Amino acid sequence: MWRSVFAAATLLIGAGGLNTQGRDAVDSPAWERPTRQFVSPSDCLTTCTVETMMDLTACECHGDSSGLVEMNTIPYDPATNNLRPHYLSWYPTEVPAEKRSCYMKVRVTGTNHENLRARVVSSVGVHHANPGRDYGRREDDVGPAGAATKAVCIEYKCSGYVWTTINDRPYHGPSDIDYTLVKLSFLRSDGSAASCSRVATTPLFAFIDEQITSPALAQYSVSPPDNSDQSRFLFYDSPNDLGLGFGIYKATGANEVGKQTAYQRCLAGTSSGTGATTIDPDANWLVHFICNGDPVSGLVEMNTIPYDPATNNLRPHYLSWYPTEVPAEKRSCYMKVRVTGTNHENLRARVVSSVGVHPANLGSDYGRREDDVEPAGAATKAVCIEYKCSGDVWTTRNNRPYRDPSSDVDYTLVNLSFLRNDGSAASCNRVEVTPTFQTIDQITLMTLQSTYSVSPPDNSDQSRFQFYDSPNDLGLSFGIYKATGANDAGKQAAYQRCLAGTSSGTGAHTIDPDANWLVHFDCN
Repeated sequence: MWRSVFAAATLLIGAGGLNTQGRDAVDSPAWERPTRQFVSPSDCLTTCTVETMMDLTACECHGDSSGLVEMNTIPYDPATNNLRPHYLSWYPTEVPAEKRSCYMKVRVTGTNHENLRARVVSSVGVHHANPGRDYGRREDDVGPAGAATKAVCIEYKCSGYVWTTINDRPYHGPSDIDYTLVKLSFLRSDGSAASCSRVATTPLFAFIDEQITSPALAQYSVSPPDNSDQSRFLFYDSPNDLGLGFGIYKATGANEVGKQTAYQRCLAGTSSGTGATTIDPDANWLVHFICNGDPVSGLVEMNTIPYDPATNNLRPHYLSWYPTEVPAEKRSCYMKVRVTGTNHENLRARVVSSVGVHPANLGSDYGRREDDVEPAGAATKAVCIEYKCSGDVWTTRNNRPYRDPSSDVDYTLVNLSFLRNDGSAASCNRVEVTPTFQTIDQITLMTLQSTYSVSPPDNSDQSRFQFYDSPNDLGLSFGIYKATGANDAGKQAAYQRCLAGTSSGTGAHTIDPDANWLVHFDCN
């Protein structure tokens, strides 16, 4: 039995680098360690000499391109050549056929992140001899990059055995079992924290976590993990198999068989069969996050919390970007903005969607949206940018959600401007508004003036553009694109049709700056 462990130990020592990872884990907390640039083994072989390959840190070789980093896994103390009393192995079993792999699926919506990464740190949960230590971490790209809905299947260390020693030989007893504490967060490409917020955890997982895993942990006097920080998600891994209904995928097999099986089933969102090779973001995920780019980019929803945290009562007038209760009626609105002028590598458009006429919320914003104007550097470029559609506003009656169809309706006031990369105002000048939109805008304003006594928006500042959104569908000739659908189907349809400048079909994946825009600016 122990010979196989000694053989594995020899391989680990020969692999170099891991010892350095172990020192990293001891020297600094998991959340504070700097992100390394992972390089594939093949790239290392072509760029590193034989001498430097023995110290993988010299070549920044830390696993595959997205990086499994195992820490505290060297079974031998190099100073004494004795077996460490408590070493932590990602795959602790001595029997290859029992090697166990665990994956979770994480769903992500929000604005495009070309290089958004998920990070999972697997830590000791309850094992008395190793409190506060990490088994390792795993980082993977969230994909497909640029999609409105994306996901990642990311590995964590399964709950199970922890090795110790007796008489300098590998040993694990009945008490050498650990429930892994799993910590999920998100990173930008530069390694800084991404702007993400947890939306939901799949109900089945929440049930088993509360009813089964938490009571089992009570014997160790372990409290539930603190999930008050909405940018992260922590949980103790259940030793049960779970499966697709929980967003957790586990498999056992020799070498990489179990790992490959669990991963491909996670991609497909299934508990059996061979799984898939591409990810289905909507199929059986564990947790859902909204991630919105850097601090001055993305969808920022304001005043949308329905409950007052101080009283736990429903707010009398909360503002939702997507107010409908019926998923299939979720409505998305985009406008196309054409930009000419000298190159702006990082020119961004900003849209603030504000309450237009609803009397209880005047002066409040639904939120803002910012997007890059593309293609960067082109003489003519454009952006399709979302705003909050005109529609229902929720209020309350007897502390329950309520809307009066006759009065709880709003015409959104949309305000467009431009920013430089540092967040300062860009030098832009409005050239033209598409004539067909001006016609419908006059009809909208006549309705607003007669019904709500609302004055037209002030567009004397040529660096901006303001309008009240019409509740009509409009379409390509107006430069406004609207669609309705469950989840993100409507949003994706409206966005891709805006890119193409069409009112039907699937649209496009790249923007046509000249096709059916709403407003044209010149930025210098």
